[in-house]
Amino acid sequence: MTSKRKAIFEEFEQVDGSSARRYDGAGLGLAISRKMVEVLGGEISLTSEPGKGSTFTITLPLAIDATANENLAARPAKLDNLRALIVDDNEVNRTILLEQLASGG
Repeated sequence: MTSKRKAIFEEFEQVDGSSARRYDGAGLGLAISRKMVEVLGGEISLTSEPGKGSTFTITLPLAIDATANENLAARPAKLDNLRALIVDDNEVNRTILLEQLASGG
């Protein structure tokens, strides 16, 4: 990784430090992400193409719990006697959510 690419993972660093940059921010997001990934024993990598954008990839060494699926038996949710307040300024969204909740019991 080039020194410029390594630098953007440091605190308070930004690719474009000029006053004419288009995006705000303190330059902490990637530094925090890097530290979290390191704590979890993983890696973060970057591929970038000028004028097209960047892709950040995080790889974490996570194990699959062999018993996880045993506890996930499909059971219908029990929604009887429960109430929900539906708030949305879009009538279509309210109608869709109401229908989804009604079909669940």
